[in-house]
Amino acid sequence: MMIKYDEETILRITIILIVGVFLIRLPVMCRPRLIELKYLAETDYAKQDHEYRFRIEMIKGGIYRCYIERAPFLFGKNYYRYASNFAEERETGRRYILYNGKITSAEQAKGICARWSNANQTYIDFCRSDHL
Repeated sequence: MMIKYDEETILRITIILIVGVFLIRLPVMCRPRLIELKYLAETDYAKQDHEYRFRIEMIKGGIYRCYIERAPFLFGKNYYRYASNFAEERETGRRYILYNGKITSAEQAKGICARWSNANQTYIDFCRSDHL
């Protein structure tokens, strides 16, 4: 037995489906896709460079990735010569913070950037204290 629908019923079902998909996707669509973050790491040497910059981008699946744009030099070396817990994208060569899990919110990404900065700054401060 086949049920026949008139055009008005088909239109209503279509509209309900479109609105339903929109409402389900709305929380993800409202999240920021790009955040530029500047963070001053906790340090014992506030008069020396301790500024970090990140570009937090939403990638596939609605998760975030924290790209490292800038970190302080350590005795003339770029951060990728001394820092830990980062990786490099093969396609672009951009470096990002390695995180064991999915970063699902902008606030979580900002916290990860802050913790990474503070951990690397601790290492920088330790090395600076040896040379002062």
